Amino acid sequence: MTTMGEESAENCDEFGWQPRGDIDPTLVAETTTGTKHGYGRAWSRTSTYSLRPDERLLYLVHTVEGGFDFTVEGVTVRTEPGQMIAFDGGADVHAQTITDTARYVWFFPATRLRPGRSLLTAHEPIVLVNAPMLGLVSMTNALLNNEALTSPSAHEKIGSAMENMLLAALDEEQRITEESAIHRDGLFTVAQSVIRSRFADPGFGVSELARELSTSRSHLHRAFMSMGTTPRREIERYRLAEVERMRALAPALNEIVEMAGFSSMRQYRLVQARNRGTFAIADA
Repeated sequence: MTTMGEESAENCDEFGWQPRGDIDPTLVAETTTGTKHGYGRAWSRTSTYSLRPDERLLYLVHTVEGGFDFTVEGVTVRTEPGQMIAFDGGADVHAQTITDTARYVWFFPATRLRPGRSLLTAHEPIVLVNAPMLGLVSMTNALLNNEALTSPSAHEKIGSAMENMLLAALDEEQRITEESAIHRDGLFTVAQSVIRSRFADPGFGVSELARELSTSRSHLHRAFMSMGTTPRREIERYRLAEVERMRALAPALNEIVEMAGFSSMRQYRLVQARNRGTFAIADA
């Protein structure tokens, strides 16, 4: 059944995405939730959510239309149509739609799909356009368009099948990425050159990089994915390296951080924490 407004907000809350602020009366959310697996679809004009922490689970959002600003541990990442993003259930995550937005949502056990153990990268938008991903979406629609499953065993089997479909989509994307990497190496190299010349500008980010290269964010992400990284991670890597270099000159740390392109000490510490182990810079 299609529900709107308050009832849909309750569906979102039960799923793990807790609505914040005024409830959009046009919000539609159709969800099926179990202890280990969940799937659903939703659309709304304006919505704000916080993700309920659960380290046992991995949450995914696939944007179909519109987009989200996701703030993860204080750092904001934007998703666009056609992009999917995964969240570690233990992270501090907040979501805000940026326009009328349609999306699919899933959660799975944080086991086989755990970032670092699979081809999935947490908190970074990825593009998956292949047969297994289309199959996952079709399966989700078929289940939501018909009567809800009544057997817990059937629900768990369906959840496992969805998890395998997503794993297959990631495997297929990796194969496509490897086969076409040679065609994207040039873009990656040029992008690195642009980052080197622009990283110290606090206003410089992934969108600005894509515009300067006259390419789309999704194509840019594919180029960096083929090299095992992301555009945002590379910009942050250059900024962290610049802080380390400037420390040798011994000005105040907050001056170094600003010269390296970070907008504030808070942003620097968040990025440093996320990249801990790459650089270890102690405060003076």
